[in-house]
Amino acid sequence: SCLSEMETFQSEMAIWEARRKEALAAIREWTETFAPVIRGAGGEPALYMVWPSRSRLFAFDEVRTSCLNAAEAVGGRFLPAGEAWREVWEDDPDADLLGADGAHPTPLGSFVAALTIYAELFEEDVTVLPAELTPSSTGLQSISLPEEIAVLIYAAVQRGVTKW
Repeated sequence: SCLSEMETFQSEMAIWEARRKEALAAIREWTETFAPVIRGAGGEPALYMVWPSRSRLFAFDEVRTSCLNAAEAVGGRFLPAGEAWREVWEDDPDADLLGADGAHPTPLGSFVAALTIYAELFEEDVTVLPAELTPSSTGLQSISLPEEIAVLIYAAVQRGVTKW
């Protein structure tokens, strides 16, 4: 079972998400079930707030509340990627974050989510990052954004993290 697998889990953090309405209703229960096992293995639970599908964009608050309440119930971390998306869309309503299938992110949407997780986990101010990010590991691709897009994205992500 998943619980027995997690008992041998060796990591600093266990991150999970819920997007569907049914999963949102159960996420607190799941979090309360898994958190002791995660902590027992030396990890910390973290709830990754994603974004609702295109047909449910009205549900951002529901997604945030479900994930935030679950994280708070176990003293876990809250990773507000969905809120960072909303901040980006507040600054640029045409930002291409959501993929053609209406559920999965575009590369830019993935970058916004990853940047949010980085900012939260490492408690870093992402507004100081350069427009071109070069990985220190070999074989990985650099990320290069036009300066004005980088400024917009980094500021929006930082607001999303700071608010929550």
